[in-house]
Amino acid sequence: MKYFWIDVKKLYRSRLVLLALIILLVIAVIDPITMQSHFAYQSNPFMWWLFMNRTTGSTIFNTLYWLFPVLLTGLVFFDESKTAIYGIIITKKKRWVYFCSKALSVFFVSFVSTLFLFLLNLFFLFFTCPSGMELSETMFPYMGTFSAFLFQKSPLYEAVTYVILHAFALSLLTVLYLAIQMIVKAKNKYMAFILPPIIMYVLDYLTQTAAQTYSVTMALQPMVARATSFVITIENIAIIFGALLAIDIVCLFIGNRRNRDVI
Repeated sequence: MKYFWIDVKKLYRSRLVLLALIILLVIAVIDPITMQSHFAYQSNPFMWWLFMNRTTGSTIFNTLYWLFPVLLTGLVFFDESKTAIYGIIITKKKRWVYFCSKALSVFFVSFVSTLFLFLLNLFFLFFTCPSGMELSETMFPYMGTFSAFLFQKSPLYEAVTYVILHAFALSLLTVLYLAIQMIVKAKNKYMAFILPPIIMYVLDYLTQTAAQTYSVTMALQPMVARATSFVITIENIAIIFGALLAIDIVCLFIGNRRNRDVI
């Protein structure tokens, strides 16, 4: 645990992590206010921000979505791997302890920070949106969808659940970006920064083309069924997150093996 908290402190001292949190904070505070008038007749604007709307209202979060995970890694591992002390740290900690600490700290910082900011966004919307979390009849999620299952319990329950899912998804993606940095061993910081988002932009595009129900950016929009012919079910959500977790574990294992020459 000692190494874990040291890594957490390193991440919160990283300028890239702080930049990501500042951007998310600005979006969380400003978007509900600026979108209030735009969605005055469509009840709750919350879903159009956090749920990554692409066409109407705010599209900032959706546009920058694949960049947030690389910012949240802080490129801390990359910076350490280029120093002489890197091998000493791994030798002292043992390689598997070092990489586990990196992965867990990245996940922890990403999940806790984004969850707080997303909940902050929800809090602001309760004060800026007169109709609270109630949706108009025309905005009711389609029956059979994961969002409809949650909405039937409570619109607030649906919103909070998707907040948690978004934070969880970004955290898993942040760990994946870290694993990619371990595997690729980029020669410079620019490549380490830009390569993971490019890979994910391409994969997300291919997924949306071939199997939209398993696209992260599509699945995390509860109202997506209103504009499409497919339905996102709870099984789709489970498969997406299960696949992300499995990919993280496999990539971290490969990254660990790729760095055997350190000691």
